[in-house]
Amino acid sequence: MPNAAHVLICSKGFAVREVAVKGMVGLVDIGDVELNTSRSSTIKWDVEEFRNRVIEMLSPQIISALDALMKEPNIPSRFEFLADVCEAYGYEIITNTELKWISIIKPPGDAILISPDELRKNISEAKEILLIYGGKSDPWNSYSICRKRFSEASDDAIIIPISSDG
Repeated sequence: MPNAAHVLICSKGFAVREVAVKGMVGLVDIGDVELNTSRSSTIKWDVEEFRNRVIEMLSPQIISALDALMKEPNIPSRFEFLADVCEAYGYEIITNTELKWISIIKPPGDAILISPDELRKNISEAKEILLIYGGKSDPWNSYSICRKRFSEASDDAIIIPISSDG
């Protein structure tokens, strides 16, 4: 739930307070922790350290859930969700998935989705890569835009269109 941000913090079974933790929703008992006198807030408890620890523990499950999106009939329709996941949990999560979510155009004009590992392999084998970002770039017009801007590029260059929409 990348857009969620509500965690109820408890200590030894007693609710202390709700905190906003980006990308998380739930209840957590943090055990024996120092509380203020009214028992409404923790003292010296770092929410960011907690968040980072939880993300590290959950990373394999998040990656597995993203990999399961391969069953979706239309991955591009999920790009906004993937951008939210990246924003909430870090780009490391999305770059470690096997999900084919990166658009590239390979000669003779095949627009395909590939995984991050496949992108790394394509980049390492390519002689030229044309990266096009924003504006009217999409897989269907990227070739003509790149040819106008980079007329000297070889015909076997890989084109990677990146939408400014995310």
